[in-house]
Amino acid sequence: MNTGELWNELQMTMPDGTTIISVILASDETHLTNFSGNKSMHVVYISIGNIPNCTQRQVNTGVWMVLARLPTSKLPNTIFATKSEMECMPGILKCQLFHRCMWIILMPL
Repeated sequence: MNTGELWNELQMTMPDGTTIISVILASDETHLTNFSGNKSMHVVYISIGNIPNCTQRQVNTGVWMVLARLPTSKLPNTIFATKSEMECMPGILKCQLFHRCMWIILMPL
């Protein structure tokens, strides 16, 4: 992303003083506790695409910043009508929770 003719062509179409920057997001589910409740969360990281790959892959360069910490839930108090709902719905609801949180986080961009 930090090279290429298309990038330069897009930049030339923008008004003076404007810069096009690609945003890279990454998330990882992180285990928080071992002995008291088995808690976890998704950490969302943000970086920009015009940083060379060799720099992005290095651990202590400060290229990646924590953008958000998202909740996870096992949905313990949710009651489902059927056994198939009990098997399928938690995954669907967790996915919807994650995507709704991401939508809220990315709205300002």
